[in-house]
Amino acid sequence: LWYTILVHQRNLMSYLKKRHNTWYARMGIPEVARPILGRNEFVKSLQTSSRSLAESRALLFITDWKEQVASAISDDRLKQEAQWWRTTYHNATTKESIDDVLHALSDRVEVIGAKSSEADAKRFYELATGKTVELADHIEAWFTIRKTEVSEKFAYTSKQRLYRMAERFKLSTDVERKGVVKWIEEQRVKLAVVTVRKIITACDDYWKYLQSRELIEEGQSPFEGHQIKPKAKDTMHKAMQAYRACEVANLHREAVSNRKVNLAHAIRIGAYTGCRQDEICKLKVDDIIIESGTECLNVRDAKTKAGLRTIPIADQLLPFIHQLRDEAVECGSEYLLQGEVIDKYGKRSRNISKQFTKLKTDMGFGEFHDFHSIRRTVATLLEQAEVEEIHAARLLGHKLKTMSYGLYSGGTSMDVLKRTVDKVSYGAGSF
Repeated sequence: LWYTILVHQRNLMSYLKKRHNTWYARMGIPEVARPILGRNEFVKSLQTSSRSLAESRALLFITDWKEQVASAISDDRLKQEAQWWRTTYHNATTKESIDDVLHALSDRVEVIGAKSSEADAKRFYELATGKTVELADHIEAWFTIRKTEVSEKFAYTSKQRLYRMAERFKLSTDVERKGVVKWIEEQRVKLAVVTVRKIITACDDYWKYLQSRELIEEGQSPFEGHQIKPKAKDTMHKAMQAYRACEVANLHREAVSNRKVNLAHAIRIGAYTGCRQDEICKLKVDDIIIESGTECLNVRDAKTKAGLRTIPIADQLLPFIHQLRDEAVECGSEYLLQGEVIDKYGKRSRNISKQFTKLKTDMGFGEFHDFHSIRRTVATLLEQAEVEEIHAARLLGHKLKTMSYGLYSGGTSMDVLKRTVDKVSYGAGSF
């Protein structure tokens, strides 16, 4: 066993490089995969000077990078060849040369169909003749332009939404209005109406970008003109449910029992703050501040503008936050939850999200419960404690729609918010 661990560590160290007292993960990309992945190597800052912590963080990235390379080499050889045929076809200028290319291409398509499958042969032919494009291939180019037109954060969020679309529709020829309508209906069940609208807007913009590049044919965008009615929001909220107070306590207890340390920490913080999952994972030591004599958590990275808020730390939670702070300072970590990494989408909650999904599923919770349901539990407990909605909204980071409080008010006093958060109680199951 010790020999296996030693070999693993030696192999892992070959991917690590230290610059200016900070460790980086690096992995070269084989030449055959470079045109597909669009780079010569992967590089990622591990945001630590500790070798052991760097090894732990690097493993997640290296595993993901190896999967990307393997996929590029195995699945996209036909795609690379199709790109060559497309260039050859595009450069053919006379009728005779075009006929020669198409004749040779037809022979090649027949061979692919015999050796692989009809689906692969059809995909190869459409890519080679320019009748279709893989939708994921041009998202980065679109993003490069889009971030010069809007804020980079907005463009980045739109890019994430396009990759979600490209998972459903691989090729441009897969996109038909009927299929888009069905996909929108599926999204409406899971997401808020405003989010679905933003997804479709991004898809429509991307489709028109492809048309402007002459990568797909002109015509009405299949993502244009959809009426997404507000009633879908009501359906979503009826579907997703809050946990009972005892169930939140049980989730925390089970996470501790399974030795999922950061998961247990995230559940505990969420249970007494109502913070979103990624808000919790991005809390730093410096986010523990004192305002009006009260120790608070300063949420500086949130999903919405209203989510940027200062939350007084509940008496029940305060000793635990001090413990996390002291441990982080001792280990040289800037984050309260140590060891998590920021993924390519800017999220730091990827690992915890996967762990929570498995935990709640193993405990018998289905699709109508998720980590966000803890936030719903906090809202429920505040309502049951007869907290005024305006104070609950300030605490949870909800947008205020009234003119008086939403536009003109300078905010609820910290003293009032502290009394509010201390009303979140899990009774005998407090943790």
